[in-house]
Amino acid sequence: MTAPELLPGWVLPIAFGLLGLLIGSFLNVVVWRVPRGESIVSPSSAGPPRGPPQPAPAQHQRG
Repeated sequence: MTAPELLPGWVLPIAFGLLGLLIGSFLNVVVWRVPRGESIVSPSSAGPPRGPPQPAPAQHQRG
């Protein structure tokens, strides 16, 4: 038996799509960090600096 007979037709496109997402995500990190002289291994992802915490919204009572 050959591979196309063993797998439904949608499996390979999904698998290659997921592989492309993983590779693209990694390359995005490389393109972002290497020009800045940062390591591509550590530290883990970090977002922009945050300001002070926002107050919680008021809770409305059902009445």
